[in-house]
Amino acid sequence: MKINTAFNELLAESGVPCISMIIPTYRLSPERAQNPIILSDAVERTKDFWDKYVSGASDKKILVQRLDNLIKEIDFNHTLDGIGIYVSLRISKIIDFPFSVKEKIKIGNSFDIRDLLYDLHTIINYKVLSITKKNIKLFELVGNEMVAIGFEEVWKAAKEGKGLELVVEKDLEHIGYINEREFKLRLHKPIDRGKYLFVSDIVERIIKTVYNKRGKIIFFENGELEDFGGIAMILRCNVKEEV
Repeated sequence: MKINTAFNELLAESGVPCISMIIPTYRLSPERAQNPIILSDAVERTKDFWDKYVSGASDKKILVQRLDNLIKEIDFNHTLDGIGIYVSLRISKIIDFPFSVKEKIKIGNSFDIRDLLYDLHTIINYKVLSITKKNIKLFELVGNEMVAIGFEEVWKAAKEGKGLELVVEKDLEHIGYINEREFKLRLHKPIDRGKYLFVSDIVERIIKTVYNKRGKIIFFENGELEDFGGIAMILRCNVKEEV
């Protein structure tokens, strides 16, 4: 299955328990022989994660069985640098990644799509990274309102549909508390906690929001956007408020 087809399917799945496992693997021998053990251990960590942090899900037994069955389909003789395993009641997919990945185990009401998106845009990224970084510096220095820098500014701009290009470090993660009605984001537990929804990875939420509003996502290697807190966004000109 083509990566863009798989991406669209996974992006569309929401509102149901979704298991996302992103695991580093070896593509060459003799290290490749470790891959079955690496995946087996990751599955156990996923089950432990479910027991510790997921409550009220009646479909656990079915999903765990689907996960175990999917692992059996992996061709360990042809692995790449990373593997993505995605399981819900409707979807079971294995995606091999030809680039290094950071281990992520997530269970939520949607799939973690960041590495898939990175895979889709890798070729484009290599062409525009240096230009984009210079543009951000330029926008920041001249002091106009064409760039948002930092989690709070980027989140608000994303929700308002102002994002032209989101630039973000590939493995950046951060918890957050969001007020959807007022487009507010807090990185630490707010005093008026009842008005906010806890989000385990606000970066993933920002990426999906920008993508769904037809913005472009550009990934940088970890540490390359340190001057901007790991995330920034070039804004659209003359944005009309969406209905």
